[in-house]
Amino acid sequence: MTSVVRPAAIASSSRWITRSVLLSRAEVASSKTRIDGRFSSVRAIATRCFSPPESFRPRSPTMVS
Repeated sequence: MTSVVRPAAIASSSRWITRSVLLSRAEVASSKTRIDGRFSSVRAIATRCFSPPESFRPRSPTMVS
């Protein structure tokens, strides 16, 4: 999500919020933040989730605490 802090632009705050929402939707799997007038981008890390896990080893009775 894009964050824009402009204390002098109170009257146009809705315009900045709209722009930040549009910019955050335009980027897929990334985040953009405006710092000192520049944009910083951060890419999301791809994660994979398996349910159930690919390798499942049942606990032996001696391992149960």
